[in-house]
Amino acid sequence: MNIFELIIIGAVQITEALINYIYAEYLFADRLSGLKKAGIYAAGYFAVYLVYIFGGNIILNCAVSFGASLLIFSAVYCCGFAAALFNSAFLTALMVLSEAANGAILTLPFGSFSSYTYNDLALLALAVLSKLLYMIFSMIAAKIFGPHKSESDSSVGLLRLSVMPAASASVAILICYVYTEIKLPAALQIAALICVSALLLANVFTVCVYSRSEKINRENLSIKLAKQKDEYDAEYYKMLEEQYESQRILIHDVKNHMQTINGLAAEGNAEEIQKYITEWGYDKALRNRARYCQNAILNIIVSETAKDCAKNGVEFHCDIRDKSVDFISDTDMSALFGNLLSNACEAAKESEEKTVELDIKIRPEQRLTVVKISNSCDFKPQRGKNGELTTRKPDKENHGLGQKSIRRITEKYGGKSETYYDEAEKRFETVIVFSEK
Repeated sequence: MNIFELIIIGAVQITEALINYIYAEYLFADRLSGLKKAGIYAAGYFAVYLVYIFGGNIILNCAVSFGASLLIFSAVYCCGFAAALFNSAFLTALMVLSEAANGAILTLPFGSFSSYTYNDLALLALAVLSKLLYMIFSMIAAKIFGPHKSESDSSVGLLRLSVMPAASASVAILICYVYTEIKLPAALQIAALICVSALLLANVFTVCVYSRSEKINRENLSIKLAKQKDEYDAEYYKMLEEQYESQRILIHDVKNHMQTINGLAAEGNAEEIQKYITEWGYDKALRNRARYCQNAILNIIVSETAKDCAKNGVEFHCDIRDKSVDFISDTDMSALFGNLLSNACEAAKESEEKTVELDIKIRPEQRLTVVKISNSCDFKPQRGKNGELTTRKPDKENHGLGQKSIRRITEKYGGKSETYYDEAEKRFETVIVFSEK
């Protein structure tokens, strides 16, 4: 092979790596990021490059390409081995299909593929066309298989996304035909190939930007949904607080009720007494409510948690020191502790031990507030990008928002959060430390 061919093969492998990246980013969450991700991509496709140069065997080239994709999916992204295996095989099949489609398209006018392989420039045109087809196929597949479904993910959206690669592929086909029909000057051939190569790079760059933009939009939508959920929770707890206030007023008025009952008893009106007590007993404000702390919003959240735990056979304990978290706004209080306790209770319900503990203390000597939530948990939590917890529920788009809300509020108040899982004890702990500002 000459230098030009080595450069062409290198450019092809870089393009394939970028297409793999676009496909994987749309389907999976990151396990690794930054230099580690780039290093694994580079190692995988450098191995493909070396085998392509020294091997020269189509089957071996496909096998190594499959292996590189499997390594990338397994190491870089949050997906099981079965998913990594399937998608690696699928991408390899798409690559072979694009090569076959490339050959079929170019043999239609003359019936011989060799007409386009008489020089290096024609080979470059073939490579550009092949990778354009590969990118179109992989984009369509990512859209179809992707978990991020919305109204915009329709056939119209697919068509819009594929317009530029399809148009570029048409230009590459035209240039390949020109090589066989017209003997162009060498300078014009080089200029045409530079243009079509730049067109390929523009396509890859455009699709990368589009995929990144979609990912950012999805994250922004998730944050927006989390904020809406927080607002709804705050309204709900506010309504409960109003109910609790009604209960306090009613209890304060017990003296008046007793005087009324006493008057009816003095008159010997047993029927009216029974009717009065029955109506009073149905008053929603008479529901029992424990006082776990002095903060009204937090007390409601903890009260509802205790009620939910009792209903599901979960043992609940809490120790909340006075004025320990009063620096947190009501809305953020609702979101933070609502999500923390909801996650803890949900895991405890499915465990064998069924326990939840909440401990909030102030360490004045260190000027710290420490929030600790511990719950029984029979299964080790799943983690995704940068070690963050991920939901086990299949609908990951609409679940897992609580963790983002917890992280957002913790960072808002200058706190730091750590999570631990003890496999021996089968317990999961979340510890949040707020420093006094």
